[in-house]
Amino acid sequence: MSSAGAGLLGIVVGLALLPLVIATIGSGAYGLWLLVSAVSVYLQYADVGVGSAIVHFGSRSRAGVQGHTFSQYVSGGLMWNMLVATAVVPLFAVLAIFITSSNAGAAGVSSADANALALLATLMLACLLVSPFASALIGSGLLPVERRNQSIGIAVRCAGTLTACLVFDSIVWLAAAEVIAAITPHAAAVIALARRKLLKISFRHGAFSALRKMLRYSIRSFGVALVGATILQLGTVVVGSLMGPSDVTYYNAAFRVYTAARQLLTWIVDPFRSTLSRQFVEDPPRARRILTTLCAAAFGASALGAGVLVFGASDIVHLWLGASVPTATISLTMIVLLVGFVVNAIQIPLVPAGDALGRPGAFFLIQLTWLVAFAALVFPLVHGLGIVGAALALSAPLALIAPLYLWRARSVLELGADDWRASGIFAIFAIVSASAILAFVAAVIQFFAGLEPLSFYSTLTFAVSAVVFAIMLRNHLPTQRIRELLRAKL
Repeated sequence: MSSAGAGLLGIVVGLALLPLVIATIGSGAYGLWLLVSAVSVYLQYADVGVGSAIVHFGSRSRAGVQGHTFSQYVSGGLMWNMLVATAVVPLFAVLAIFITSSNAGAAGVSSADANALALLATLMLACLLVSPFASALIGSGLLPVERRNQSIGIAVRCAGTLTACLVFDSIVWLAAAEVIAAITPHAAAVIALARRKLLKISFRHGAFSALRKMLRYSIRSFGVALVGATILQLGTVVVGSLMGPSDVTYYNAAFRVYTAARQLLTWIVDPFRSTLSRQFVEDPPRARRILTTLCAAAFGASALGAGVLVFGASDIVHLWLGASVPTATISLTMIVLLVGFVVNAIQIPLVPAGDALGRPGAFFLIQLTWLVAFAALVFPLVHGLGIVGAALALSAPLALIAPLYLWRARSVLELGADDWRASGIFAIFAIVSASAILAFVAAVIQFFAGLEPLSFYSTLTFAVSAVVFAIMLRNHLPTQRIRELLRAKL
């Protein structure tokens, strides 16, 4: 299965199962698991980006760059993650018990179940011990195999969630299913590498020196990744601390649409990490051509997809989650998040491009500015506007952050106006803008006609308008460059 196909499957499964989980498990109990597992996922960044370093140096070794062997890089990564897990996992176990026990009453969860959730979240964090193997698959050019493993994990999660909801009706069984699904791709990666005999793990001097080299690279890249992870998880934590477990579930419903769109885009962009790492060594002008085309395609796909969801938000949430949830609040939260996602989409490929160029951390200060602005806004906005405030705190700073990213890319990646013009970004922006204006007018007309303004009617207007304007501007779209992008060797 392709990278995007596996990502799409995971998105569909996650969104489709959420109404069943809310109906059978309950918004409070599920919200508690979401809260503690969000902290567990966040702490997996304790590897300080060594996984990305394995991908980077593994890809460069395939491009002929001399240095350590691929096995030494992976061995060094395993050694580092073992050390990190030894320190972080026990500390998190204590924190997880505190989180679950202090919120068990509000979530309607027994003490025994709360402790079980803490244990399962700790096991999820323990995936640090084997996570370098998935990076090793990507770095060795076997991304399709890694995505196949992800698809297996999605299937396990689907089967486990259905069993937990329909047979056991238990939040503990649901959490166990998600933990097993998280471990499955890593275990499959170990098996795939062992069968191909691509690695020889050895914790000797070569692994130590390879680790030092990777850490010099990954620590600079890690800052951007950690700040980004903090931005994505902070809203959930603040909503949980100021509001309650049920509100975490409602926020997560809207946020899940946002993260699904973001994850799908990331899965489209990630295969080009190794491509860019090689091309910046072999053919820098072609690397920049691939990058700007990738940015334009990312923005266009994100804007068109998000536009359909934004203009159909009310009907979509009502059909998806039913009338038992605060539909209007969830819809508005989703809209605010998706608008921010569209603004953010064009810059998402820039960070891995900086890593591929050998300039990890080049966008750190800009990312940190976003985090500081988000942290300053999120508490007062959540207190005043609830989950909509959390979405607004995340999205509003992007009006400043996105231009700063483009400005920084001009010097770091040497991307000028001619590069962007050739990428077709201006034609794509014109299509999206014109379609959005027409759909907004349709929504206003529906409102004055006494109809729901954000419904399938305005969605249809947006979609049809996008097709019409794309046909009108087809000569300005980067069709040939997108074909070149799709043919790029991983």
